Amino acid sequence: SGIADEAHFFLGMAHHVRGEYGAAIEYLSKTSSALKRTPVDLRPPRTYLPGLGRLAWALAEVGNFPAAYDHAQHAVRIAEHWSDQLALAHATLCLGIVHLEHEEPGSAIPVLECSVDLSRVGKFEHILPHAATLLAVAHARAGRGAASSGDPLQAAIECDRSTTHRGLRGSRRAWLGEALANAGRLDEASSKADEAL
Repeated sequence: SGIADEAHFFLGMAHHVRGEYGAAIEYLSKTSSALKRTPVDLRPPRTYLPGLGRLAWALAEVGNFPAAYDHAQHAVRIAEHWSDQLALAHATLCLGIVHLEHEEPGSAIPVLECSVDLSRVGKFEHILPHAATLLAVAHARAGRGAASSGDPLQAAIECDRSTTHRGLRGSRRAWLGEALANAGRLDEASSKADEAL
């Protein structure tokens, strides 16, 4: 039922935020099953696509990359089909995370750039700081400096300073610390690591 599907989504998200990936996968897989039951010509409920993205992220965290890519790419395809910019910003963020977890920073960069761009245009405050920070991490891991569109690390720092969104703040600060350390800005990296604790 719709109520049970929503409950599975929120339980899965709660376990995901706590780093309990096995439980997150269990509940978010039920959300994924509900999405598969939705007819292709019917727009899925808003919670389904973020659930699919977070399921992909959790699967990547436990090393199940084939399933992680499958779910993340499916979320991107559905969001594109429905021209749902918010869902697409979230789906590309999660696909970027899967690439980073799979140690493919070069592949993460274009999808994270998409997430950043969509989040800026749509003013998706709960996605932009994470996407910007992970884009900086992807550039650092790929050994790339400033992009033609600007310095992703500086953009991530400014995003982190200006956001009021507290979700996943510890993870975001840890990622930002990694990007700062890769740039040789060790004092700032240490400060961000302390803030992440």
